[in-house]
Amino acid sequence: MPVCNQTKMKKKKKKKKKKKKKKKKKKKKKNRNSIY
Repeated sequence: MPVCNQTKMKKKKKKKKKKKKKKKKKKKKKNRNSIY
């Protein structure tokens, strides 16, 4: 069971990183619109 807990924790950390990347992409899109 401890192994399952670790895997779940790792997955949560990865999801958090992906969310941060998506936010960065949104900022880039806004910048592109500004240049337009």
